[in-house]
Amino acid sequence: MNVTLRAEEGRIAIGDKCFFNNNVSVTCMEQIQIGNGCQIANNVVIVDHDHDYKNSLSHFTKEKVIIGNHVWIGANSVILKGATIGDNCVIAAGSIVKGVVPDNTLYYQSRETTCKTIIKPI
Repeated sequence: MNVTLRAEEGRIAIGDKCFFNNNVSVTCMEQIQIGNGCQIANNVVIVDHDHDYKNSLSHFTKEKVIIGNHVWIGANSVILKGATIGDNCVIAAGSIVKGVVPDNTLYYQSRETTCKTIIKPI
């Protein structure tokens, strides 16, 4: 199992009875708070900062991330700076979260699958 918790300048707080699956990465430069009883699936990334590319790649913009109690975050999801996820939420696999997710919410991005033929059969 490979879980990375990295606090550069900030503070990571993790509640009781949380589960982190393989390849979870939590990188903090301000504040990341994870409530009690959370389930974090494989390949999830949680960050409270990003590069301020307009000024300098060595400069960061930061905003805290708050994850409530009893939240399940599905595989390959990304939780971005400024995200607040309420209690009892389910974040579907492959989701990208920024902003507020209210308590008791199923959060997902709707994706349409399109298949087109690009080569004519012989």
